[in-house]
Amino acid sequence: MGKKLFAKTHGIKHTSETGYYLSSFVGYSSIKSHRKNGSSGGLATWILETLLADNLVDHVACVSGNNDPDKLFKFKICNTPEEVRECSRSCYYPVETSEVIRHILSHKGRYGIIALPCMCKAIRLAMQQIPKLKRRIKFMLGLVCSQTKSKFFAEYICGLGGGNPFRLEKVIFRIKIDEKR
Repeated sequence: MGKKLFAKTHGIKHTSETGYYLSSFVGYSSIKSHRKNGSSGGLATWILETLLADNLVDHVACVSGNNDPDKLFKFKICNTPEEVRECSRSCYYPVETSEVIRHILSHKGRYGIIALPCMCKAIRLAMQQIPKLKRRIKFMLGLVCSQTKSKFFAEYICGLGGGNPFRLEKVIFRIKIDEKR
C-alpha cells in the first residue's frame, strides 16, 4: 500500500523500519497546553489545529472521552481548534471507526483524521473501495502505537489504584506534573 501511495513522490526515502518518508524531525509545540496535554510533545494537536485554522480541512476526527461507561472513548468530529485541543491526550482504550466513517460519508466536507497505524491502514483500504471516502479524507495522521489495549487495561489500572473497575466512568491517561523535582 505504501509503495502505491508514495513510491513516485519526488525525493522519497524508504527503510524497512520506517517505510516511506521525505524527512524526519524531532520537535514539540511551543503552545504550552499542547505540550502538557499531548504525548507527542503537542505536535499532533498543533498539526490538527493548523489544518483547521489554515482552512485545509473543515473537520478533524479525533478520539475523545465518551459519557458511556461501556465505551469510555470514541471518535469525535471536531470543527474548531478548541475542540481539537479538548481531545488531546493519550487514550489506551479500543475505539471503533464505523461511526466516524458513516459520518464522513454522510456529511460533506474535507476531513483530517488521526488514528493508530492499524486504523490508518484499514481506512486507506476503505478509501480504495469507496471513492467518496477518498475524496473527503484529505489528511491522515498516524500515531505511534504502544500495542492496542483492551478496555480491561483501563479497568486493571483502576483496580491497581484502589478504584472499583466495575464502576469506572472516566479515565485520564498520562497526567504530567508541572514541577520538576
